[in-house]
Amino acid sequence: MYPEIMVVGMRDELKKMGVTELRTAEEVDRALTEQKGTAIVVVNSICGCAAGRMRPAVRAALQNQNRPDNLFSVFAGLALVLATIGLYGLLAYTTLKRVREIGIRLALGARPAQIRALILSHGMQLLLIGSLIGVIAAVALSQALQTVLFEVKGIDLRIYLGVGTLLFAAAFFASWIPARRATRVDPIVALRAE
Repeated sequence: MYPEIMVVGMRDELKKMGVTELRTAEEVDRALTEQKGTAIVVVNSICGCAAGRMRPAVRAALQNQNRPDNLFSVFAGLALVLATIGLYGLLAYTTLKRVREIGIRLALGARPAQIRALILSHGMQLLLIGSLIGVIAAVALSQALQTVLFEVKGIDLRIYLGVGTLLFAAAFFASWIPARRATRVDPIVALRAE
């Protein structure tokens, strides 16, 4: 007879959302038939009841629950940026220390693509080592994480592949810049520098 009805005891909070207060059963009856949608009825034992649409009330109730998720996403993005900057710094430093070696390789006939592959492979080795440690730790802790995850298995292949792809892209980007700089090394300047 009526749309889906939810009975709660939060009349004052719904008043703040613009829900109208109804005093008699006839007013509630009329309001529910006019709304033609999911409605909410708030029953208060002293002052009667209030009726209004359910969707805004549910949205307002869930709005506060989404804040921690958004905060976790911000911190995860920040961690990814910091890891990328750290990997870039490490590869830039090791490439700078290998300028003499790179200069000798270029003087002996190495192509810039080979030098680029050398630096990129070093970055990918670091990614592989870190990924192996991370996957082993994640699988070992998956049973403990299972209790706090909602409708997600502890070992979800899609999540692991998605995170792995994202980390690969970040590591490749962090490795590409030092690799590109290494290919621009002038062999004569590099050999004279030391």
